[in-house]
Amino acid sequence: MGQASSSASFSYQKQAQQQLAEIETIYQSAPIGLGVLDRDLRFVRVNERLAEMNGFSVEAHLGRTVQELLPNLADQAEAMLRPILATGKPLLKVEVSGETPAKPGVPRAWVESFWPLKDGDCIIGISIVCEEVTDRKRIEAERQQALDDLHQAKIELEQRVADRTAELSKINADLRQRKSILRSFFNSAAMLMGIVELHDNDILHLSDNWATAEFLGTTPQEIENRFASELGVPPATLERWLAYYREAARIQAPVRFEYCPDTGPGRGRWLAGSVCAVAGSPDGLPRFSYILEDITDRKQAEETLARREEQLRLTFEFTHIGTWDWDVRQDTVIWNDNHFRLLGLDPNATDDPYQSWRRAIHPNDLDRVEQALQDALHQHTDYETEYRVFYPDGTMRWLVGRGRGLYNADQQPIRMLGVVLDISERKRGEAERERAEQMQEFQAVITRNMAEGICVVRADNGMICYANRKFEQMFGYDSGELDGQHVSIVNYATKEVSAESVNQAIRQAVLDNLEATYEVHNVKKDGTPFWCSATTSVFEHPEYGMVLVAVQQDISDRKESQEKLQASLQEKELLLKEIYHRVKNNLQVVYSLLNLQSRNVPDPVALSVLRDSQSRIRAMALVHEKLYKSSDLTRIDLADYIHSLAYSLLETYHSSSNHISLHLAIEPYSLDIETALPCGLLLTELMSNSLKYAFPDGRPGEITISSSLGSNQQVYLRVGDNGIGLPSNFDLRRVSSLGLSLVRNLTQQIGGEVAIAPQVGGSAFQIVFPA
Repeated sequence: MGQASSSASFSYQKQAQQQLAEIETIYQSAPIGLGVLDRDLRFVRVNERLAEMNGFSVEAHLGRTVQELLPNLADQAEAMLRPILATGKPLLKVEVSGETPAKPGVPRAWVESFWPLKDGDCIIGISIVCEEVTDRKRIEAERQQALDDLHQAKIELEQRVADRTAELSKINADLRQRKSILRSFFNSAAMLMGIVELHDNDILHLSDNWATAEFLGTTPQEIENRFASELGVPPATLERWLAYYREAARIQAPVRFEYCPDTGPGRGRWLAGSVCAVAGSPDGLPRFSYILEDITDRKQAEETLARREEQLRLTFEFTHIGTWDWDVRQDTVIWNDNHFRLLGLDPNATDDPYQSWRRAIHPNDLDRVEQALQDALHQHTDYETEYRVFYPDGTMRWLVGRGRGLYNADQQPIRMLGVVLDISERKRGEAERERAEQMQEFQAVITRNMAEGICVVRADNGMICYANRKFEQMFGYDSGELDGQHVSIVNYATKEVSAESVNQAIRQAVLDNLEATYEVHNVKKDGTPFWCSATTSVFEHPEYGMVLVAVQQDISDRKESQEKLQASLQEKELLLKEIYHRVKNNLQVVYSLLNLQSRNVPDPVALSVLRDSQSRIRAMALVHEKLYKSSDLTRIDLADYIHSLAYSLLETYHSSSNHISLHLAIEPYSLDIETALPCGLLLTELMSNSLKYAFPDGRPGEITISSSLGSNQQVYLRVGDNGIGLPSNFDLRRVSSLGLSLVRNLTQQIGGEVAIAPQVGGSAFQIVFPA
């Protein structure tokens, strides 16, 4: 699933990049000039067409002002552009005329539109759309003049031909004179003119002017009384003209048309013609006059304009801009397809655009939007408003509508043109920024009112850029007094360590681990040292970059309590050591007294009892001796304790144990005092039994003592010998001797179990108890 998501994301990015590349290609190849100015009216972006209009390369534009590049146009340009920067209102379809370095001394004309570019509410520049209309204006003027002349000439000519034809039979002399005048006009006219006679499937040319003859590549005399088919007119063209003449005869009115011949004379040229019926021949054959005008230049201008309009439409299409054209007087509106899509509608399935628009708008916005539209129209101001729309699937989007009214000479509105753009992402960003600002304010309130002191320090120079009120009070500073101070001002310094060294040590620990918790010795403004508990983290600040955020709490009282407690513990430790020492000494005195007593006891049984008592007292004395010498007054090292105790027992039984060796295998671990003392007595009883009974008659032997800590946190203590072994009927549970009874009781005291361990030769006991 993750791989598919990644692939889809990559595909989407690739499509987005391709679309951006296509838009950039359209931008650069657009036949109209496109550019962007910054607030200083410097060019920051132009396309090739605008650069060509101005007479400079694209690179020469960048970074230069209008005044620097186009001084002849700068004053009128700035007069239009400065108000846009001031008010944010676009200026659309303004005609500008003047000269540029591209064609010095040549008057030129442009139609320009300017839109403000905004970053939020801030105007950061102006977008330019410029279309040169110099040739079009000239062509339109010439075309209009020609059309006016042609129209007048056609009216006059038609009237004159009709009048002259009707009067032909009555006034021959006058006709000859008039015919001479008409012939002169006829032959000197720039348009193609002539009189023809219609036959079944051909056209007989009776009289044609020089313009027609030149068009056919001959003279008027060569054309006269010749059929069109003889003059090389293609059959398709002949059929077209026959149809025009027949239609004129049928309706008894002029027939006007335009066409572009595919073959024959005039191939590839656009012609506008008019044919009209005149008086027929004496034989009753219909006759017609014709007039033709070459309108190729006008057609090419119209095609160029149509291409530019299509390119502009594509620009809107690719930039997802909806356009609308409202005929105010007819109350009809025309949308482009993008406008439908921005409302979530199908362009091919919407009958009434205006009602569809009203239905899509959020009910709470509708009255405001319609009022803004009417106000702009009647107050002669630009229309701009933002509103919400609901798609058929329930999705809500934000749109902005912009428009400008067109007015007649009486300043009455006739049309309004405008665009619609989707600003949902901008609105979403604004909402997120607002939520972020609210959260920051909420966090600031929490920070200001926290019981802990908070300080923000720039990582690059160690300067304090923020301290909350608790931090300032903790260190004895007034509000804002720490801002801009170096953080080492709050670190306590000694002769050995400077305040800056303390700061650098903290800074390095935080940067290495991204966070550090520590105790630090600080100093107040009045010089009073005190202790704080602190946690410092690394944070990326939008204004200061990397910062260290320290949260500190005054722990002076706690430190003082800890120091008092530590002193008290040291006193108790000394007292406890003294107690251990005295107990050990007292037990040693008892041990010595028993030793002296044993020298005067001749009874072997009594002597044995004394030695057993000595061994037990020695085991207890050793525990207190080890605790007295240990840094930990609650635990003793088992290996060291067993070693000392075992060799002490050998010494106690020296008269009978000089032929016995001792083997120890003790893992290093410690026991608490409650377990160590019974463990020592257990070892004493078991080893004493081996020393007394395992090696009779002075036979040599070995006693083995081992101890290990299992994975189950159980201690395994084993005491064995290679002596004569135990009786065959020996049952530990039924033995009533004092020593082994002590073994059973002491084992139960430490929560363990005792058992006879299997061994070849001799005897062995194993005791298992919790560590």
